[in-house]
Amino acid sequence: MFPRHGLGRPHRLPFGWTGIVSMRIGLALLAISSPSAMADRPWEPAAAPAKLRSDLPLAGSWHSVATSHGGLIVAQREAVPHDDAPQVVAINGTSPAKPYPDGSWYDAAAPAEHRIFSATALSADVRGDIWLLDSGDSTRGNAGAKILHFDGDTGQLRKAWPLPAQIVVANSHFTAVQVHLPYIYLADEGRPALATLDTRDGRGRRFLADDPSLRGRRAMIVDGAPVMRDGHPVERDVSMLALTPDAHWLFYQPPCGPLYRLDTALLTDPAYSPVEQLDGIVEWRDTPTLGGLAIDRNNTLYLIDRAAGRLLSFDAARMPRILLSDPRLTQGGNPGLENAQDMLDVPVGGDHPGILRISLPPS
Repeated sequence: MFPRHGLGRPHRLPFGWTGIVSMRIGLALLAISSPSAMADRPWEPAAAPAKLRSDLPLAGSWHSVATSHGGLIVAQREAVPHDDAPQVVAINGTSPAKPYPDGSWYDAAAPAEHRIFSATALSADVRGDIWLLDSGDSTRGNAGAKILHFDGDTGQLRKAWPLPAQIVVANSHFTAVQVHLPYIYLADEGRPALATLDTRDGRGRRFLADDPSLRGRRAMIVDGAPVMRDGHPVERDVSMLALTPDAHWLFYQPPCGPLYRLDTALLTDPAYSPVEQLDGIVEWRDTPTLGGLAIDRNNTLYLIDRAAGRLLSFDAARMPRILLSDPRLTQGGNPGLENAQDMLDVPVGGDHPGILRISLPPS
């Protein structure tokens, strides 16, 4: 397990000179002892590397994958204007990909609550159920924006939650979702913030709006070169989340890094103040430009390094490892983790799009 680093409710410091001195001493000690103050170890080859088991061809540009406990691979691509092809498909074994959950969800005549307009994020929870974020109909002010919960075994819709008004602001664009009931955690890349949705009452809250930890402050590097648009380096804001299986820690980052860690109690317990939430942010590890990340049952993080085409791991002891190098990973997206078989499913684009199935070493 990760060290908790003071999980009790933060102590409030007294005012006056005594409080100021105490605060300065405390901050100095924190700077010495916190993980972010320690120099990052370099990424080193793992003694037991990962192994590429298979390559599932899948035409298109796929953004993320979620894998059910039964081994069903669900892949999501971002919506393309005037393209009516399913944005989410499922692959079972060697069978051809099929629309997920089925083709009726992409019928223009379907009611909004049973139609996928613009799939923008996908994940699996600890039970292996599938969660999909639909940004709604962009031609009608994102009407129909919702979070869909599907049974991991049957693909049947369990429930849908409209995106609550409390978390949606002008230019919001949610690009990551993680779930540990009763809470749904979201990343808003369009107007950088973290958000939660309480499934018990459907209400939402926004946190850390425009905090520097959410902002992309350096260029993205893919295959050794900066990503450019209109002659300028591309910088993206927070778009990646990973949640420990016990829902204690939430990891987040913009694609360019660094990786940050936050105690989820700061987002779910209304007794915490905005100042305490800010104080709880820990820079956990600098990273290269990532395509996505996942976390396993032992709290080992797996990172898709698009800068150099590598699969990296970072375990609970904070040991950085290179598990695999493959040039296709420079086009890698957000992976799905199949804990039962220690398998990581990584969507890749480029000239040979598909899903790389990677067998992981013991974590």
